[in-house]
Parts: sequence; C-alpha cells; structure tokens
Amino acid sequence: MSTLTSYPSREIKAMADPEATVQHTYARCAQAFCRFFTVRVGGDSHTVDDLMQQLWLRSRLQAHALRDPNPEPWLWRIARNLLQEHHRKRRRTSGDEPLAQPDLARRLAQRFDTEDLPPETLARKEVQDQLLLAITELTSDEQALLIGCYFEGRTQTELAAILNISERAVEGRLYRARIALREKLAHLA
Repeated sequence: MSTLTSYPSREIKAMADPEATVQHTYARCAQAFCRFFTVRVGGDSHTVDDLMQQLWLRSRLQAHALRDPNPEPWLWRIARNLLQEHHRKRRRTSGDEPLAQPDLARRLAQRFDTEDLPPETLARKEVQDQLLLAITELTSDEQALLIGCYFEGRTQTELAAILNISERAVEGRLYRARIALREKLAHLA
C-alpha cells in the first residue's frame, strides 16, 4: 500500500463547508496520524485505533469552530493533545514507547548535514526510534515523500508521477523535507 496520494490544494480550498474540509484533510493525513500515534504508544494497535477514533470524533465535533482554511495544523494539535491525555492516564509507567535521546539525536542531525548514514547505523533500534520520532513530527506531505523515497525505495521520477508534479518539484520538496528532518532531530537533542 502506498503512502502517497495526490490532492490538489485547490480542491481543499474550494470546500466551503468546514466539516467537509476537516474530513478531507483527516482522510489525506490519516496515515501520518497513525504513524505518529504508533511510534509514541509503543506499537499497541488497539491504543492507536482508539486514538485515531478519538481524533476523528473530536475533529467532527469541533469542525464548526475552525477558522483556518488549512485544518492540518489544527488536527495535529488535537492529535498531540490526545496523546498527552493518553500518557497522563497511563502515567507512563511501562516505558515501551521510544523516548527522545538527546545525545543520539544531536549526533544524527550532525551526520545528516555531512554524510549519508550507513545501513549498519540505520539498523540499530535506537537510531530507528529517533528517526521515527523525528519523521512523525513532520507534515504528512514531508512524511510521505521521505517514506516513499527512503523506505519504499521509489525514485524521484516515480514520486513525481504519483503526485502529479514535476521531478524538479519532487527534488525541491525532498530537499526541504530533509532539512525539516534535520531540524526535528536537532530539536530532539
């Protein structure tokens, strides 16, 4: 299953109904929200399903109050609040979710600036945890590009065809997504 879907921005802006706009954006970003929750609750699929349902429900109940034409940041705020509530209720006693390791995140961010990471480094669980934490902090479009390119092995030509944009646009967006990933890794540090 591909993580990439093409949605023209004009289509979102053309929706005058806030509920329809929120639901369209929710559907477009659902995989990114699911990854975000999965990484932060230790892969418990039942908890992820519960959080996804709560996100859907809250977005439906509060859509009428939305003033921004782009509801994605608003949905991310709801997702983060839901996750905080979940951890508060659980009191974070199990320690099964990956936690930020500032030293490792700092080293990864520095290495991203100067070189490609070798496969043996990427194979270590603690490195994967830090990358997952950072990737799931990116926008859904940035996540989709990075996952499509680096985890699904798609070429820039394939990504361009899927997203219905030029190869040059894919190159620029990937460049900006890598910069954003470095910043998120640095922020974890």
